[in-house]
Amino acid sequence: MSGDNVSNTDDLRVQLAKLESLIAKEKSKALSRGNEINGEDASVDDVATNDDSDTDEEEDFRNEQWILSGIVVKIVTKKLGDKFYKQKGCVHNE
Repeated sequence: MSGDNVSNTDDLRVQLAKLESLIAKEKSKALSRGNEINGEDASVDDVATNDDSDTDEEEDFRNEQWILSGIVVKIVTKKLGDKFYKQKGCVHNE
């Protein structure tokens, strides 16, 4: 019975080694793809931060576009004080 446990343990170690090898290969592939994207040595984190800058600009553009003259808005922040919190108001031109 103890012989079965030893062989199971050995099998698990072999499987673990295979999985670790696969993980290392996938990491190296991801890093090389990151280098191909920028055309220079770069990490995956660098590539991710470059993509975030584009979405920040798009988000800023969208946030500015919703403010139109004549729409009714509700104040949902307490930063403007209790007087205005949860109050509705109309947007006017400056």
